[in-house]
Amino acid sequence: MEAKFDVHGVLQIAKTVWHKGSRFYLQAAERFIDPQCSELCRQLANWRATEEGIAGRRINRVPTQTPALQTVEKSDYVSSHPFVMADLEALAHNSGRWARLTGRESTDEILKIAIMRAEDAIAFYRGLKEFVHDPAGIDALDTIINEEKSHIDALIERLTSQESTA
Repeated sequence: MEAKFDVHGVLQIAKTVWHKGSRFYLQAAERFIDPQCSELCRQLANWRATEEGIAGRRINRVPTQTPALQTVEKSDYVSSHPFVMADLEALAHNSGRWARLTGRESTDEILKIAIMRAEDAIAFYRGLKEFVHDPAGIDALDTIINEEKSHIDALIERLTSQESTA
C-alpha cells in the first residue's frame, strides 16, 4: 500500500505547527506576572491560531483528488504521515534558549524569541520541500514561507519601535 504526500499533507502539517505555536504562547502567557508580557504572548498565540484557521480553510478549498506525482514506500513512515512531520518541526524549538518562556523575559526578549521561532519554521518548511513533489504542495509551502517572512518583518518592526521608544 502506498501513501501520498501532497498539498493536503502540507496544509495539515502547517495547521498542526501553528496550533502548537499557539499553545506554546498561551502557556507562556500564564507564566508572566507582567501584564504587558502576558498580553504580548496572548497576541502571538492569537496570531498563530488565526493562521491555523486559515490553513483549515485552505484544506477545505483544495480538491480532494489532487494528482499524486510521487508516492512513498510503505516503510517511509515519516514522509507519509503529516502529523509525524509536524512533530519534527517542534524539535527545533525543544532545545536552546527559546525552548520555553520562563516568565522572566522582557517584551523585547519575547519578540526576539518569536522571530527565532519563525526563522526555524521557515527552515523547516524549506526542508519539507524535499519530501513534496506535488506542485500544489510546493506552492502551498512557498505561500507559508512568505507568510512567515511577513510575520518576521512585522515582529522586527515592532521590536525596533519598542527599542526606539525605550
